[in-house]
Amino acid sequence: MDTSGQGACSGLAYAVMLLATLLAMQPALGNPVLWLRRPRAAAVGLWLVVAVPSLVELAWHPIYDALSRRPDLIRDGQVYRLSTSVTVQDGGLSGTISNLAWLAVLGTLAVHVWGPARALGLFALGAVAFDVMTTWVFPSPGGGNSAAMFFLMAATTALLALRRPHPVPVAVAVLVTAIGIVLVVRDDAHGLVMLGGLVAGGIVAAAWPPRQVPDARSAAALAPARA
Repeated sequence: MDTSGQGACSGLAYAVMLLATLLAMQPALGNPVLWLRRPRAAAVGLWLVVAVPSLVELAWHPIYDALSRRPDLIRDGQVYRLSTSVTVQDGGLSGTISNLAWLAVLGTLAVHVWGPARALGLFALGAVAFDVMTTWVFPSPGGGNSAAMFFLMAATTALLALRRPHPVPVAVAVLVTAIGIVLVVRDDAHGLVMLGGLVAGGIVAAAWPPRQVPDARSAAALAPARA
């Protein structure tokens, strides 16, 4: 199964999934710009943890060799790579810019929806689970935060579909499920990440739900604060 995410079809599926997730958050968050102007510390910290090594990599490639996923080295004991590969990118300049831009926007919004602990935990779970899968099930070297982002976004869609009954997040959850299945059929491992994120989001929403998911009233309250 392919783990690199190359090809126009996969790229289109990824973009549709991420844009659809942004749409799913709109009924809860309202105008996302108001929330992006007030990022929580956890979102800023997450972005920096991923962005700094990724940007260093553009000028100094050895950092990629030191932190990326290498199944042979992981099996030889370098298990730290299961968590560090998310901080470097294997998609070149365009892939780096794209991944960091999506993380800046969607990661910030996901922290507002889930709260810091749950959002960071789901992101980390997605990153490590993907690396475990691509080390022992579908061995493949690489790096990047896209799989962790897909996992977190799918989980966020599941939460909103369950906790804030609204046609949009429910429809997006169905769409993400369809995209995940299509990608799996096309032997793209990122489809498994999306489906796993939906399941994980549903489990966390049921077993450890955030005390308060944003709604239209909390979104409206941000506007005067920024006026």
